[in-house]
Amino acid sequence: MYGDIIYVERQPLLWRSAEYRRNPKSKILDIAIYRTTKYSHYGIDLGSGKVIHFLGYSIWERQDSAITITSMEEFAKDGEVKVLRNIPNKFSHEEIVERAMSTLSTNFGGYSILENNCEHFAIWCATGSRASMQSGKIKTGISVVSNPIAPISKKVLAFASAGVSYSKNFLRR
Repeated sequence: MYGDIIYVERQPLLWRSAEYRRNPKSKILDIAIYRTTKYSHYGIDLGSGKVIHFLGYSIWERQDSAITITSMEEFAKDGEVKVLRNIPNKFSHEEIVERAMSTLSTNFGGYSILENNCEHFAIWCATGSRASMQSGKIKTGISVVSNPIAPISKKVLAFASAGVSYSKNFLRR
């Protein structure tokens, strides 16, 4: 799996403790998202049980985000790690890892749930283009989950993408 784009589908926490996903910068809105929304978190497999991925600690703190290396266990948290297979890589696995490592400890331009998130990072490492099928579905109104518990409001989406230009250049399946 070295150099592969990997992801974990995070299920809504519902009434379970948010401590499992909370970090020191988590805000009430972040916890509401953890509780009510199914989402996928993406990274690049470095081998030896390590993953490099883009962490947006809070959708409120856009610049306080980082490309970081964690254990596979920490990356997976409460989900099953899978390999993303439907992306045509432009680079070899070694180059994908080199590209990912070149951004280590940067904020990759600042976190934005819609325009610059973990999926944008992983796709960029493999293809050279920042794209996210997950955020593209949200922007175009296609449900990411089959039975969403609480839809994300237009005000939240507007805030999350504030100051970021809209792009229709999503990676096509």
